[in-house]
Amino acid sequence: MDQTHEPDQGTGRGAGDSGDYLQLSLFPTEEEQLGDIRKAAAALEQPAAFLISDEVVNDILRTGSGQKNTLFHITARLIEGLDNEEMQSFLKDEYGTGGKGFTIDGQKISIWYDNDGIRIRRGDSARRNFDRMVTWEEAANRIRDMYEDGNYVDNLISNNAIEQEQEEMTNLLALHFRDTCRNWEKKQSYSDWQDVVSGAWTDQEEADAIVYRFEWLQKYMDENPGDYHRWEIQHNPEYFQRFQDLQRERSWVDQKFTVERPVLSFITQDEIDAVLRRGGITAGGRNRIYEYFMEHHDMKDAAEFLKNEYGTGGSSPGIPGADASDASHDAKGLKLAKGKIGSPEVEVLLKWNKVAERVRQLIRTDDYLSPEEMEKYEERQEAQRLADLEEAQQMLGEQLEQDTLTAEDITDLRLVDSEYMSGTRTKIHDFDCKVKGEANRLQYTLEYHDDGEGFTIHTEKDDIWNRMSTQELERLDVKLGQEVLYYHYHNKTVNADTLDELREIREEIMEEESSYFTAISQRVWTDYDKKEKELSGEVEVSEEKESLEEINGISETIPATNFRITDDELGQGTAKEKFRANIMAIQLLKKCEDENRNATPEEQEILSRYVGWGGLADAFDETKAAWVYWEKEAIDPDFFQRI
Repeated sequence: MDQTHEPDQGTGRGAGDSGDYLQLSLFPTEEEQLGDIRKAAAALEQPAAFLISDEVVNDILRTGSGQKNTLFHITARLIEGLDNEEMQSFLKDEYGTGGKGFTIDGQKISIWYDNDGIRIRRGDSARRNFDRMVTWEEAANRIRDMYEDGNYVDNLISNNAIEQEQEEMTNLLALHFRDTCRNWEKKQSYSDWQDVVSGAWTDQEEADAIVYRFEWLQKYMDENPGDYHRWEIQHNPEYFQRFQDLQRERSWVDQKFTVERPVLSFITQDEIDAVLRRGGITAGGRNRIYEYFMEHHDMKDAAEFLKNEYGTGGSSPGIPGADASDASHDAKGLKLAKGKIGSPEVEVLLKWNKVAERVRQLIRTDDYLSPEEMEKYEERQEAQRLADLEEAQQMLGEQLEQDTLTAEDITDLRLVDSEYMSGTRTKIHDFDCKVKGEANRLQYTLEYHDDGEGFTIHTEKDDIWNRMSTQELERLDVKLGQEVLYYHYHNKTVNADTLDELREIREEIMEEESSYFTAISQRVWTDYDKKEKELSGEVEVSEEKESLEEINGISETIPATNFRITDDELGQGTAKEKFRANIMAIQLLKKCEDENRNATPEEQEILSRYVGWGGLADAFDETKAAWVYWEKEAIDPDFFQRI
């Protein structure tokens, strides 16, 4: 890019009152600092329009749009006396979308115009950020005021505006009437129609004949639309309206002999971007470029790709919104110019590495394709993906059916690593596992969004993502979620160093409300009990049961004796301890009844620990996940029915 496209130093820091920011000198006095701060604060309170004066706006409006003969077009409408609303609509169409770059009072000024109005900004670009927005209503008022004051255009332009409009209209109508004639016997040539239309500007009868021609043609088009091209039907009412406008009563205002207006001094970054967004010169180039850059190639390869994609060639007009422009490209790069071909007013040569850098930036900021184009692109990608998938399914046939997996095929899951990335709100869990009995590594990724969450599941070998149906993937998602929750408590439990720390973990477990917990509660509580016994030195439950069996195995007759309670702490303990004591007492009583004998003194001690179920109602509540283990492990499902 040439020097005219380097960042303007006058708009950066340290430029004093002419820039956006104020830089204090190295060693000012306190009073000088306070004064500078007050000036900076006052400048910040000024509206953005303060940076672009009305005089600058008027100078820019005096240059017109980027169309050929634009000042003739605008001046002709002023002479015809269009009202403000009509003038706004005309200016919007006349300008279209495009930009210009000027240097005014030593300051680079960029403008960008579109349906909303004219954006003006100091520097190389005005499309995204601007210092001042001139609406089409304001533009229409300013242009009319300047015209009525006699300082909008040169007198030569004003004097010839209507004649220029009539000449352009004559050529358009000559083509239109020649091409829409369906009576081959009466068909006239282009030059014949030029003579007919030219006469209508000064002869009322000829003008009336043209009006009749328009009306008859419109009627025939309405009745037989299939006989005409789409653009012929579209142009007929537009040309008719313009022909009638040129018959209006005219209001002439003398203009100055010469009106100064700024000249083009550089091609703006907005205009360069507009050219790049068009892609190459071959069909589909834009989408090919987008897809290539989405694959994240290095810049050297990207520059080579663009050089080949564009090839050698050019176009004129070459810049959107500028009729007098051209674009050419070859092995050296992309060259843009404004003005006459061969002797342009401004030009810039972009090397392919610079083009690649800018295209990548436009794509990264979602500024390469429009929102509508992006939606269509994604639709095409999805359609292609589905088509590729369907083709792959057809090719695989029975082999694909054999390779189809279910959630049950993923076994022996062991969480080995977890990572959370706060910037993207993403959790990644790595598992060792087996897929149909073969060892594999699985990665489970959860992405959290404002409207919900999504997941992906991939394996290192023979990726399972496309080998499972949506339903099976969702089932596996639940299974992996349960495992993540289990290992959350498992790792905490096995790493606990004290009983106090373990009890805090118990409280967390008791308060767990996840729907996943029911499926893993037995494993969680098993881990917990094992760790609790390890830290407290308690005898395992299995050892207590073996001791009980040894007691119950006494074969000699046991006399009935009165039992005296000597334990002062009888009935005390946690809910879990009471629950276990109740179960052991009931089991022992059932055993004594089955063996038709009395309880031994030791067994009487166990029976005395029974406290009833009044304070243990949660043991029979299936919604209490913390008791699921004791319901399922301590007793079998038919226990209470048997007793």
